[in-house]
Amino acid sequence: MDNPVRDANGAPKKNLTWFLIGGALLFAFVAGYFVSTSLGGGNAEQAVATDAPTDALAFEDPASASAADQASPDTTVSEPASSSVSNTLDEQPAPAEVPEPDEDLPQGAFTVSDSGEADTLPVDGSSPASEPSGSEPAAPAPSTPSTTAPSTSPEPNSPATTQAATTTNSGANNPTPTTTAPATPASTAAPTTTAAPPPTTTAAPTSGGFYVDPYNSAAQWARNNASDPRAATISSQIGSQAIARWFGDWNGNVRSDVNQYVTEAHAAGGIPVLVVYNIPDRDCGQHSSGGAANAGAYAQWINEVTAGLGGRQATIVLEPDSLALNDCAGPERDGSISSAVTTIKSSCGECQVYLDAGHSNWVGAGEMANRLRNAGVLNADGFFTNVSNYQTTSAEAAFGQQVLNALGNPAGLAQVIDTSRNGNGANGEWCDPAGRAIGEAPTPNTGRSTVDAYIWIKVPGEADGCLAGAGQFVPQRAFDLARG
Repeated sequence: MDNPVRDANGAPKKNLTWFLIGGALLFAFVAGYFVSTSLGGGNAEQAVATDAPTDALAFEDPASASAADQASPDTTVSEPASSSVSNTLDEQPAPAEVPEPDEDLPQGAFTVSDSGEADTLPVDGSSPASEPSGSEPAAPAPSTPSTTAPSTSPEPNSPATTQAATTTNSGANNPTPTTTAPATPASTAAPTTTAAPPPTTTAAPTSGGFYVDPYNSAAQWARNNASDPRAATISSQIGSQAIARWFGDWNGNVRSDVNQYVTEAHAAGGIPVLVVYNIPDRDCGQHSSGGAANAGAYAQWINEVTAGLGGRQATIVLEPDSLALNDCAGPERDGSISSAVTTIKSSCGECQVYLDAGHSNWVGAGEMANRLRNAGVLNADGFFTNVSNYQTTSAEAAFGQQVLNALGNPAGLAQVIDTSRNGNGANGEWCDPAGRAIGEAPTPNTGRSTVDAYIWIKVPGEADGCLAGAGQFVPQRAFDLARG
C-alpha cells in the first residue's frame, strides 16, 4: 500500500510539503482577516475602551482615574446613570437619613435632640423658642391661654388672702388648672404634663339645676391624675359638683369667654354661676390685687360681660370682698357696683345678681346693710355671704336674716351662701385650717325662705395661702375636705 506522506525512498513527497505550506498560509490569512474585521480596523486601545463594559471605567471620583486615562484624548470614560458595580476607591459610608418631624407625635411628646438630650415639643406645635403672647386666649387646638382662678375671703382684721391661681385652657376659652412645677435643669428636664381632654359628653347639671363645669380645677386634676388613689374621691365629691367660674382681668376677651361658658351651660341644661371679679383696687392691693384701672375702664368691662351673657339666665356673684373689705375704696366703688347691677339687670332680665356681704364673723349686720344699700342692692336680687370661708350654714342664714331686717326686708331680696367648705364649720382659723369639710351641695332648693341658693363659689382644694399660694389647687387638701 502506498505511503501518503513519503515516496518509495522514504523522502517526504514534495507535493504534500507544498500543500501543507499553502494551507498554513491560507489559515493565517483567513485568521488575520477575521481579526481585522472584528476590530473594525481601529487601534486596539480604542477598541478596548469602546467595547469594554462601561461600569468598569466609571469612576465616582474623577481624581481617582489614572493620569494616562485622563490625558488621552481618545479615551472615553463614561459615567452611567446607575452602576451595578460599586466603586471601592475613596468610598465613604452614606450619611444616615435625617427623618422629617413626625406630625403625629402627641402634643408634649418627647423627642431626642442631636445632643442626645430630651426635648419637649411645645403644645402648640411651634418651635420651643416661641412663646405664647399670654394676653389673648390662645385656644387649644384651639389653643390654651393662661388664665387665673382667684379665691378666698379675708377674716376680720386680717389681710385678704385671695390670689389668682394660674390655669390653662384645654378647650376653647375654658380654664384648666395646672400646678407649676419647680424649675428643672435642661439636662434632666421633666416631661411637660399634657392635660387630659375634657369629657366628650356634655356635662349634666346637678339635680338642683346649676351647671357642672367640667373645667373646674378639681375635675381637671382628677382627669389628669386618674391613677392617683385620691382621684376618684376628688372627682366624685368635688369635681362633679356645680362650682362657679371666676372672670376677671386675666380673661383676654371676657365677652367671648363669658359667652362660651354660658353657651356650654345652657346646652347642658344648667344655670351658669359666674363670679365677676375686676373692681378697681381689688383686694386693696393685697394677695388678689388687680382689677380695672379706674371706674371708666370697669364700666366698659362690665359692658363686655353683659354682652357675653346675651340676656340668658345666669347667677352673678358680683365682686367678692368689695363691700366687706373697702378700706382702700373711695366713694366711686359704690357707684361702680351700683352701675354694674343696673347694666346687667337692664339687659338680662333672667340674670340674678348678688352683692358682697362678707360673712357672719366679719362686718356687723347693720353696717353691712348700709354698705349694701349704698352699692345698689335694692336693684339687685340680694347678697352673698361666706365666700371662701368656713362659717356654718345656720350661722350664715341667721346673719343674712339680720341684714335683711336692717334693710327693711324689701320684697324680692334674698341671700345666697357659699357652702363649699363649711361642712364642719369654722375653728377660728381662716387660712387652710385642718379638719374642715365640704358642705351642702349646690342647690337653689334650700328650704329657707330668705336663702335663694347654696352655691360653691370657692373650689374645695384651692389653698387660702398657707398650704400653698392662695388659689393654687392642692390635691391633698381637696381629698381631706372630701373625706371630712
